[in-house]
Amino acid sequence: MEDNGSRSVALAQLTELYDEYVAKCEKLEQEKKPFAGVLGLTKGPADDPCHERFAQDVGALLERFRAGEPGSEETRELLRFCYEAPVRHPEPRCAYWMLLAVHALGLDLIERLDAGDAAELYAWYDAAFPRRQRVPVQKKLIERLKKAAAR
Repeated sequence: MEDNGSRSVALAQLTELYDEYVAKCEKLEQEKKPFAGVLGLTKGPADDPCHERFAQDVGALLERFRAGEPGSEETRELLRFCYEAPVRHPEPRCAYWMLLAVHALGLDLIERLDAGDAAELYAWYDAAFPRRQRVPVQKKLIERLKKAAAR
């Protein structure tokens, strides 16, 4: 089992991944050519390989974190950071959608939450993302949080 120092290292590494990714997406948006990505005629910011690389890096980091058998509080902190990312960064849009998509990578971590931490995350998530605007991964995530909160 990892110690608290290692877990805070995981959060620091995750923060760095997210910050670098958002900065890269902002740069892509600033440097895009007029009409890039429109109607699929030319590649735009959403076509950059940084999106896939970001998802892979986040997935690998979450797997390492999970393998360390983290406690509920540490897991809640890490998941909350991931869940808040689209709220913190609604722009650029090419980053926003990937920040939502990577929520799926933490689904297995929800089982590590105790009922109280799951209930806290559920309440926050339910309020932060209106039901009518949720994409499928968010619906799955909210179901898992609700189930974990009811344990």
